Amino acid sequence: MDVTEVLEPWYVTDQNLIDELKKEVKRGHILYRLPVKTVARRMDNDDVLFEVLNRDDFKFARVHLTWQHSHDPQYPLTETYSDWQQVYEQVIVPDHADWNA
Repeated sequence: MDVTEVLEPWYVTDQNLIDELKKEVKRGHILYRLPVKTVARRMDNDDVLFEVLNRDDFKFARVHLTWQHSHDPQYPLTETYSDWQQVYEQVIVPDHADWNA
């Protein structure tokens, strides 16, 4: 499955949201200091899909950016996925079904 396969409300983007992610992620967060690449974004909220580079246990992360700078390592809220197939089945398809409901 191709990483560029998304359904509404997701869209593929080359918008660089890495700087914002770095501002929000603090020591103790699962993505702290990990190299990532922006892959897709939801058009109706602040959820972003990042490809996580150089990790074996997960390859993608869905992050709800807050656009604020919390000191709580729980934020931004993040879910990780082992591969694109898992992202597609657990994120893209359900979000699309809700979008069209």
